[in-house]
Amino acid sequence: MHPDWVFPLEIRLDFGVDADFYDKGGLDNLVVARISPKVLYEWNFLKFAAGVTLSPASDLQWLYPDLSVSADFFDIGMQVYGTVTGGQYSRNYSDFKLADHWFGLSYVNNIRPTLERLNASLGLRGRAFSHLQYDLRGGWASYTDAPMHSLKASAGDPALYECGIAWVEYNLLYADALVAWRSRRVDSELGFHFKKTNVTANDNYLDLPRFSVNAAFTYNWNSRIYAGIWCEAQSKRDALTIPVKGFVNLGLSGEYRLNKTLSVWAKAGNLLNQQIAISPLHAEKGMYLTAGVSLNLR
Repeated sequence: MHPDWVFPLEIRLDFGVDADFYDKGGLDNLVVARISPKVLYEWNFLKFAAGVTLSPASDLQWLYPDLSVSADFFDIGMQVYGTVTGGQYSRNYSDFKLADHWFGLSYVNNIRPTLERLNASLGLRGRAFSHLQYDLRGGWASYTDAPMHSLKASAGDPALYECGIAWVEYNLLYADALVAWRSRRVDSELGFHFKKTNVTANDNYLDLPRFSVNAAFTYNWNSRIYAGIWCEAQSKRDALTIPVKGFVNLGLSGEYRLNKTLSVWAKAGNLLNQQIAISPLHAEKGMYLTAGVSLNLR
């Protein structure tokens, strides 16, 4: 048989468990297990994987697709790829806290796993000019029990609002454009993100920001002194009573590495003095400065 017509075959079984345990706040323990049997084919410049993901933690759906295909064009350093996936994913307390530092136990009565019923995407990624990296993709997804910021009546006074988390079912149309330049002196990245849901403006929860941008540029002298500029921005989030305004958070960063183990750093933010709001009832205004010491034990 001609070598170009040989079809290598691989069978893989992936298994994963997410477990979150709580002893305070009245939150239930959460365990999400998944098994993903799949078959992988590789022929010439094409790669194809077909399988399913089984995750029986929910009565709504326990079987999800797990498909991927890619074509590698090595002469121009480019790959075209597509995926059709799904599954259940858990977010723990620390995930919510990192996304919104105002988050607390008062936001939720319980934490649920999110069902990604289907996520289909098509993308293009690769490298160019030795240092340039890019990843362009777009797709459509459907979610059940996905978390969104919400407004709820206060337990003490129904006329007042409190922040919370609502578990929402919605469809999502999305696109991401990521570009990075990595070299010995310069480390930079730029990301544009578009998200459009079928959620209409209401008082129960806030829609995702339609547009968001993240960018960072860092220059280093002899891998010892690092100086950079960064930016995070997002468009407004719609709601009827208390919409969240868009913002641009522009900042500077610096680091001095004393040796391979120890370094000191500082980060200044909100240089444009904008009102920055992640959750609906909390806004931060004014420039800020954070400094610290890093210890690398690797």
